[in-house]
Order: sequence, then C-alpha cells, then structure tokens
Amino acid sequence: QNLAQILQDLNMTRLKSEPNAYITKNGKAYVPLCVDDLLFFGQNDITNELFTAILKQYMLRPTGELSMGQTISF
Repeated sequence: QNLAQILQDLNMTRLKSEPNAYITKNGKAYVPLCVDDLLFFGQNDITNELFTAILKQYMLRPTGELSMGQTISF
C-alpha cells in the first residue's frame, strides 16, 4: 500500500487546501508530508498511535520531539 492509502485507512483525510497534509476525523492530529519526511502534530496519544500504525507498514525512524517554542530545520 502507498502511504496515502495507509493514512486514509487510519481515518485521516487529505486536506483540500494542502494535498500533502492529512488530518484525523476529529481534528486532533495532523500529518504533513514533505518528500520523505512526516511530521506528527497533535495529542501525544493519537500521534503515537498513528506513528505505530504506520511503522507496521513502513520503516520509520523517529528523529525527536518538538515542543512549544522550539524550531525545526530540514
């Protein structure tokens, strides 16, 4: 399966305004995609559940957590 299908199977919806970003049906987590990078934003329990579910299909490597006030660079 491709990643878009996996995210949809996890009850995520592709944003109309940004086709490379997904949101959970309840709006409590977002997953924007950029080439081979995924960012998980939202409640920890939901983002951890999403990460674990995707990890069953793809080899992912967590690179850290981002907290309020921190920045990230690629």
